[in-house]
Amino acid sequence: MYKFKNNISINQIIIIITSLYICLDLYVGSFGFLPYWTIKGTLIIIDILLCLKICLGLRRYIKINLFEILWFFFFLAILFSMIINDSVYTTTILRWSVLLLLLFFFKGKEKDYSIAAKILIANGIIQSVGVFLELFFYNKWWLLVNTILAKSGIDVYQTIIRAQKNVNYLSGFTHNAGFTATYIVNAIFAVFLIKDKLKKPLFFFLIALFDASLIMTGKRGQLLFLLVAYAIMYIVKAETVRKGIKACLKVAALLGIAYIVGYVLYITINSDNNILYRVLKLIYDKSISDKSSGRYELWNQAIIEIKNNYLFGIGWLNYDLKYGLGVHNTYLQVLCESGVIGLILFVLALGTTVFHSYKLARKKFNEPINYVTSFYLIYFLMFGIVENAAINIEPLFMLFLLITAQLNYSRDFDFKDLHNNTCFRKGYKI
Repeated sequence: MYKFKNNISINQIIIIITSLYICLDLYVGSFGFLPYWTIKGTLIIIDILLCLKICLGLRRYIKINLFEILWFFFFLAILFSMIINDSVYTTTILRWSVLLLLLFFFKGKEKDYSIAAKILIANGIIQSVGVFLELFFYNKWWLLVNTILAKSGIDVYQTIIRAQKNVNYLSGFTHNAGFTATYIVNAIFAVFLIKDKLKKPLFFFLIALFDASLIMTGKRGQLLFLLVAYAIMYIVKAETVRKGIKACLKVAALLGIAYIVGYVLYITINSDNNILYRVLKLIYDKSISDKSSGRYELWNQAIIEIKNNYLFGIGWLNYDLKYGLGVHNTYLQVLCESGVIGLILFVLALGTTVFHSYKLARKKFNEPINYVTSFYLIYFLMFGIVENAAINIEPLFMLFLLITAQLNYSRDFDFKDLHNNTCFRKGYKI
């Protein structure tokens, strides 16, 4: 492993910058706290470091998997859709170049991915604190947000008012509760990734904190998908299917009782001045439904665009530019913006990734990297039904980081040496 004089490896620099990028991209792009060119600059730096790593350490041919090839061809479909629609975006190309270089050539140790997990957890804590601050200082929060955003020069305050105050979402330090929820979900999976390195009290505290703050964002879809992933995780990890199902039934019973008790409190209190009522409102208020949030209208508009541009699409990101919002369905948006060819490649890439991850996980499922990657894939597939998982870069980067980690833990790897961190690819030393 090539290291600098201060003993920081190229791997660690890459993983730190990449993780920070995942956490900070939103604040640069949406809030304008830094010039937008810093996003491109960060991506270029990561690309240069990855290329440097390849030049320093590539010894011979590295086996390429089918799903990696399919992701590359999906990127080509994205690029082609942009070219024929005269809408080439440098940032999109740079993002995908980082993703693909990570997937094809990055070889990390357990320590490197632990660093990434800790950064994502730290970001999750920050986002959770923001949600709690907004909850407890609800009215003063708007004055603070308005002041900050006014300095940024970006007019997103009205978006926040519409998304939070009128629809009762809590987004904390972001302008969109969906982004906040995504950051928190990423942190939850990161906690499970380094579960064995955390003391039990700290582990349960972090999970409780993130689950509570996720509930308070009001993003019920993400909460539901996470619960489904939880349930599947415990069923699969249980010694027998019967024990797993029994455990899930107990959890379901507790959740059912909690839901009934919460609803009774909700209809009893009925006062926005009460903190508990505002939390319960996020769960029980039927006005916060997918139908009222306009998803059906966005889907119908996407279908109209697909009918007119079904083969190659309208161009990557052009739906957002044309209508001001994404489709809020990954599969529809991919079809709309990259056409039938793009969707086929996306489904094939995602499907073969799931299959390959499952094959790797079967070798030793109880290893955190295996079950965490497996269940993030389950979450990602469901998340894509109501959000833009392939457009909003945070979940996609998280997916590729986990897949890359799983590959590195599994390629030419002897599981009996797991505790020695012997996770090197054959013929690839840096």
